[in-house]
Amino acid sequence: MGDRTGRKSDRADRRGSRSPLGGTGRPDAKASPRAPGSAPQRPAPGAPGPPDSEVRLGRRGLLWLGAAIGVIGVGFIALSLGSTTLAPILLVGGYLVLVPYALLRGENRV
Repeated sequence: MGDRTGRKSDRADRRGSRSPLGGTGRPDAKASPRAPGSAPQRPAPGAPGPPDSEVRLGRRGLLWLGAAIGVIGVGFIALSLGSTTLAPILLVGGYLVLVPYALLRGENRV
């Protein structure tokens, strides 16, 4: 396995080398997050699943969200014109009142 200089090849040297931390650099295949032989838990039939993370906006919600975007836009325009009273009121009202109201109360209720 020597080359022209009589030394072993680099690949043969690296094969048995260990990392400075004491491992071989390969992940341990035996480690698992679960106990051996245990199956993943499944919910019981008929049990409620995880809550939906989607925000469902109906027509009412979209109208409120459009109004919020309009108020925020007018607030930024007023801010660019130098308003120090009207702009913050519009921005706070848009971001902290209208947007949450649109998201929380805007869904279609059956």
